[in-house]
Amino acid sequence: GVFAWLPPGVALARTAEAGRLLVAARAFGKGDVVFVEAALLSVAAPDDYTDEADDAVHLGLWEREVDAFDALDAVGRRRVLTMHAAAPPPRLAPLLEEFSRRRPADAQKRRRLPLIFSGNALEAGDRFLLPVMGSLIAHGCDASVVREANAAGGVEFVAVRPIACGEALSVDYLGQTLWPRARRREWLRANKGFECACARCQRPDLESSIACPRCVADHGGQWPLPLGGLVAPPAGGDQPFVELAGRLCPAARAGRWVC
Repeated sequence: GVFAWLPPGVALARTAEAGRLLVAARAFGKGDVVFVEAALLSVAAPDDYTDEADDAVHLGLWEREVDAFDALDAVGRRRVLTMHAAAPPPRLAPLLEEFSRRRPADAQKRRRLPLIFSGNALEAGDRFLLPVMGSLIAHGCDASVVREANAAGGVEFVAVRPIACGEALSVDYLGQTLWPRARRREWLRANKGFECACARCQRPDLESSIACPRCVADHGGQWPLPLGGLVAPPAGGDQPFVELAGRLCPAARAGRWVC
């Protein structure tokens, strides 16, 4: 089958919530290479590409992705089309419909491929690398592995913390470890098309109590409050941070410092 080959140390599991996903078949320590995979597809990234790029940049990238897909053999194409494709981000949905209608005979393929790349590819310098097994690793804001491109053009999955045998592997799509929950979810909805419900998003949102570094420096190391006054940084357990988060202004709670 498409996923008949599994690298040593990982296993395929199925859940009602996430469908197919990879789990650790043994324990891994921080820094261990969990597995290495050759990218099935490699597509050149536009020079000026960002998540907020204009329509022409997105359309050009999507055409490259379709061309690379069409160059695969039948087995390779089947492997790509089994990958998860999230709902299109609202801001790109009309453009994606326009892209799919340019070739009505291939509309379904042209609608699905950009979403597969968006949800599963690794941006590595000037390339987007699309791994097969790596597509079975779910997002988690408190990820267990990080994806790294190697010199051979493959993708290495490296443990960033201890991983228990049987634990589902996860990777952070954002790479923004200090963003508070509201901002992480906002970005994932806009760019990946889903609402995050990972373990970190279920815990107290300690990051929302982080004050602007410039304000802290300007006030001698104390944190300014929106209605005036200063407070010393809390210490000792989670609860002081949770309480402080409720006293910061809405912009600070959302991770958007206005100063």
